[in-house]
Amino acid sequence: MIGGIGFAPGRCEYNKTIDMDTGLSKLSTALDALVLRQNITASNIANIDTEGYTKRKVEFEKYLQEAKLNGNDTAVKPSIEVTDQKVDLDTELIEMAETQMKVQFVTRMIRSQLELTKMGITGNPNSRL
Repeated sequence: MIGGIGFAPGRCEYNKTIDMDTGLSKLSTALDALVLRQNITASNIANIDTEGYTKRKVEFEKYLQEAKLNGNDTAVKPSIEVTDQKVDLDTELIEMAETQMKVQFVTRMIRSQLELTKMGITGNPNSRL
């Protein structure tokens, strides 16, 4: 066996299991959390002049860090928290811009993962499936 690959006459097998779906699933969950954050930020902006409205925020990264420290990051879900803070337009616009950059990054990661999968299947990065 060399580097996880077992060789026998007429046969080649790879003994390491790689779960591509897990990576894509985590990226999909991250994208869902970011889209939720964009929606909540848009809601905060829309309600900036609503009497009694306080800022809502999406917590995801904090729970992900805690789960990673505990060794279980597979079931992390975003949560919406209501704060006692008034909505500040500048802060919300910055939050929206930061979230958009994260969405673009995660989208690129998903695209790269799918392109690698396609290349592994077809052997040609330019082929169409």
